[in-house]
Amino acid sequence: MNLLFDQGINPFSGLLELLIQTERVGGSGGNFFVKEPYCQGQDIKFKAALERNDVPLEVLLKCPAMVDAKSAEEVQEYMDVFGTAVEAMQERVAKEEKVSDTEEVE
Repeated sequence: MNLLFDQGINPFSGLLELLIQTERVGGSGGNFFVKEPYCQGQDIKFKAALERNDVPLEVLLKCPAMVDAKSAEEVQEYMDVFGTAVEAMQERVAKEEKVSDTEEVE
């Protein structure tokens, strides 16, 4: 679990590995997808790093059953408690993705 001293706890850290172990998420190499019945027939794919071990909030809002929530509102309520830490982590992830997008490949 990521503890950001100036913003709080990111409750999503540690989540990716758990969802893979419980077979709610599949994939590898940074490319993942939500399995049935948790995706409810939708094709939901996302990028994540096992090093960060988190799942994007957008994915959890689309598939609340994946974390045993009854609705997206329930997920959002939970997230609002940890809002500043989640926002800080999303900013860090966005910065990492910008850096990796601009790196030259030889």
